[in-house]
Amino acid sequence: MNQRYLIPLTAVFLLFLLAYTGVEGLGLQVVFGVLIPYLAVAV
Repeated sequence: MNQRYLIPLTAVFLLFLLAYTGVEGLGLQVVFGVLIPYLAVAV
């Protein structure tokens, strides 16, 4: 696989793991389901 694709793919996978563990493990549904999307729209 080309190095040019490996770094963004790794970043996306790490962001997925961050969101998954935050919601499933720590119970941060409000943060990932409400706050972050509203902040993204506001920006």
